[in-house]
Amino acid sequence: MPVHNLSGTQTSSTRSVAAKEFFSTKENRSEYSDLVSIFDHWNELHGDCFAPKYADFKISDLEYGVIPYCAVVDVIPEGPIFNYRFWGTALVEIINFEMTGKNAHDLMPESLAEAAVKAYSDVMELGTATVTIILMQQVYGVTAKTVTLRLPMSSNQTDIDVIFSAVVMSAEDKKDVSEVSKSTGTQ
Repeated sequence: MPVHNLSGTQTSSTRSVAAKEFFSTKENRSEYSDLVSIFDHWNELHGDCFAPKYADFKISDLEYGVIPYCAVVDVIPEGPIFNYRFWGTALVEIINFEMTGKNAHDLMPESLAEAAVKAYSDVMELGTATVTIILMQQVYGVTAKTVTLRLPMSSNQTDIDVIFSAVVMSAEDKKDVSEVSKSTGTQ
């Protein structure tokens, strides 16, 4: 059964780009410094391999303030299917629902689920860290932009079996999305 999200929300997504390319500009490195620190940590861990093992990637090693904006997805290759192992508390607060233990297809509205599944699929296809920008345009006149870093993890250095995500939104966008989700009574 799908969980409910912001009524009337439509999303549009740009295609995911390789994180290395996205962070190659001084402007993006400056504006998204929280994501850069996570990306740099991931790069240190994977060394010569295409991705580190999730067991080596300790969320507790990240800056405390970014952890609530993170998610961890277990990848089931058949499909592929993306199940949320961890959904940060700030993500719950912003969009007014919990996704831990749920599938990315369960996100609502359907356009948000499609954007998330597409972004995770891009990581699988590219086999590297990606950055995706998603615009959420609400019927209530609120437009919010999320910038999400997605990092592949591999327990066998062949297959991606976990994807770690970190989301950045402006403080104003977080407030606007949270207020709309609460006013529509979505849970």
